[in-house]
Parts: sequence; C-alpha cells; structure tokens
Amino acid sequence: MDVNFIVTCYDHEDQWPFLQSVFRSYKTIQPVVAYCYNGTKPQDYACNFRCQNRGKQLGEIDLISGGFNLLEKNSITHWIKIGVDCWLLDEQKLIDIFTSMEKNGCHYGGYRWEERNDRFGTEIFFALGNALLADFIKGAEDYVTTNNKQVEDYMSIVAKKHPWCIIKERDKPFGRNSVPALGWTMNHSLNKNIEFAQLFNSQRNTPIKELQI
Repeated sequence: MDVNFIVTCYDHEDQWPFLQSVFRSYKTIQPVVAYCYNGTKPQDYACNFRCQNRGKQLGEIDLISGGFNLLEKNSITHWIKIGVDCWLLDEQKLIDIFTSMEKNGCHYGGYRWEERNDRFGTEIFFALGNALLADFIKGAEDYVTTNNKQVEDYMSIVAKKHPWCIIKERDKPFGRNSVPALGWTMNHSLNKNIEFAQLFNSQRNTPIKELQI
C-alpha cells in the first residue's frame, strides 16, 4: 500500500530521524514522504519543502499546502498528514483505518480536537483521494484570517462537505500525548515519544526489529 505522508515541522527537528525509523519499520505500507519545514535551521537543512514561518495557524496551512503540492500528482490515493512529533507505530491500525474509509467512502478520517464537534484534528488525519486536501488548502487561509479561527475549525467545515469519519479509538478527545490503542504517540518531548515507542515494541508478540528507537 503506497501512502503519501505530509510531515510538518517547525521546532522539533530532533524527532525527524526517529520518525524516519518508524517509516522504515513498515512492512506493507510504502511511505512516500514530503518533509515540510519552516523552522530556524540553516538553509541547507535537508527537507523536501521549506517556507518562512507565518505563525502557528498560517504556518500549518503553508506546510500542508507545500506537501500536498509536492505529492498531489503521483496518483497515490492514500494520504496521512502528521506532525514530526506524531509517530504512528502500529502499521496494521493504519491499514485498518484506510480499509474502513474505503468501505464507507470517507474522504477524511481523524478525531475531534475537543468535546465540541466544530474542530477536527489536523495534527494527524487521513484522507482518501485529493479532493479533501485540495478543498482545505483552497479556503483555509482566508477562513482563518477573516474569522480569527484555527485550522481545526476549518478542517471540520471542509470534512463535513465530504464523507468523513471519526476514528473510533479517538471518538472522544484524548490528551495529545498518546493513544495506546492505536500505537500513536504525539508528544513534543522526544524522550516521552521514545519511551512510548520502546514500550509499544516490547509488548508486541513479535517485536519490530527495524524500529531502531
């Protein structure tokens, strides 16, 4: 299964080598990665897309747009957007999510940012086809700047124009740090992510040797 990954980063560059190890551990998924960066490293810092940092909201839109523009014409229909500090360790869970999305014709698979229904996650989300991402990018900046809103507000609006789903393990908002049932760790602390990954791997029936963390 070929999957486009948009990886966004503005100040957690130390996590990128570890996320690359996660990608290398996948057996079925073939990641096609756009590493998108708007941090303060020198201009020769290796990434696939770089832009100036226009702040948390516009910066996130810029990075998603940059990754999408790089990958949109490669004919791959499975998309995952993650932050560089968001590690998806359980490959089978990712495959199961896409299988469920395909079965139900969903363009967006993600989670609620909070108890209210009007914010959907952009830190991690899944998409089928290009339509949802193209729609999001087309109107996100205007919506955020005009209404003084967050990208999660606009993602909810866009997702609800398309078939969408909330991933059942994230049906109720969690703290951002981790979702053990999905093998997700989402922590700004590199050490916390490493601890989660090592525990996850040690508890598997067959540990992932390629997960060098």
